[in-house]
Amino acid sequence: MVRLVEFYGHTHLQPDGVTSESLFDPDDAIIEWQTFKHRLAEFKTRQLSLDDAYKPIFEDDSGTYACMRILAAILHVPLFSLMALIMTKLRNCMNI
Repeated sequence: MVRLVEFYGHTHLQPDGVTSESLFDPDDAIIEWQTFKHRLAEFKTRQLSLDDAYKPIFEDDSGTYACMRILAAILHVPLFSLMALIMTKLRNCMNI
């Protein structure tokens, strides 16, 4: 999480000279992460579904967990692309 906040929470100058602006306040992201982490741990301790924990967080438009939603959106596309690639290789190995 620290690396994600460092990268997306600060302005960066790319090698081609283009500036990438920060997407959120890094201090807010760290605070949100601590709260988010405790909420997930609480759900896990009570043996509840983590999907039930994620749903209200990412469907809430009040601004709560705004940084976590930005990071989730950023990571969503590459993660699902990787999963599709793995599943394709698995299917190919199984001759399906």
